[in-house]
Amino acid sequence: ATPTTTGSLTLAAGSTVTIVGTPTLASYTLFTAAGGITGTPVLAVAVAGYDLVKDGNSLKLNAVSSGSYTTWATANGITGQPASGDFENDGISNLVEYALGTNPTVSTQPAGVLAGNVITFTKGADAIANGDVSWVIETSQTLENGSWTAQVTQAAGNASATISYTLTPGSPAKNFARLKATQN
Repeated sequence: ATPTTTGSLTLAAGSTVTIVGTPTLASYTLFTAAGGITGTPVLAVAVAGYDLVKDGNSLKLNAVSSGSYTTWATANGITGQPASGDFENDGISNLVEYALGTNPTVSTQPAGVLAGNVITFTKGADAIANGDVSWVIETSQTLENGSWTAQVTQAAGNASATISYTLTPGSPAKNFARLKATQN
């Protein structure tokens, strides 16, 4: 469990954090302080491939990524294109192409597969390995702004190759699903 305080956490000059064991996840929350964290600790012993970072009101141990959206964009021939853009104008943003591991220079349809009542999206290997994308399947009965509800969430660093959601037939009468990818 993550130590949590309702006040603030102040780390004295020269504070150290010692990690016992070998980390394997993309991120670990070490401390959370509702009132914020001041000071900058250092790792007592360098943990290969990890950095100690303040993230909002939390102190985290994060894996250092060897790649990113920018690395992927360059490798796929769209150097300098923003994640929010749509290089080939197929209606799927460059970020979603990255998150799903599709080719950003060729029209991609469809993004998900519906088999029976289960909608599944295959996640991009680069986005999984780089740990810089989170995925959420949302549903809505109306498609209106503000009507979407998160059903399945996979945080950055989740190594699962797919994200899926099971729709319940007839309940509600209309139910729409979409994938939301967020660059972290």
